[in-house]
Amino acid sequence: MTANYTLTNYYNFLQRGQSGNLEDVDFLMQVLETEPSISAVKLVDFALGFVRTRQGKERLRYYLFEGAQIQRNYAANYFKRTGHADLLQKAYMEGKIDREQAFSC
Repeated sequence: MTANYTLTNYYNFLQRGQSGNLEDVDFLMQVLETEPSISAVKLVDFALGFVRTRQGKERLRYYLFEGAQIQRNYAANYFKRTGHADLLQKAYMEGKIDREQAFSC
């Protein structure tokens, strides 16, 4: 993957977020680890906002507790935006995310 994100990349990421299946969430989270450019991170964050399936939410929950630091951070952003304060509290209590990540607006 290159740091040059095109409109095709945008639609690919968007479709992956909307599908919300395990493989697509894994793809998006892997991009966070392998392509830390601002454009890649923003695209992933945007695409994750479209995950609505039970399978996708469960996979994001997995990353909140088991992912690399950047993956935990973006999973926390997802759950913060979707109003899952209880899950963020649990992740904070287990030391998976910091206080700011768990409780900031």
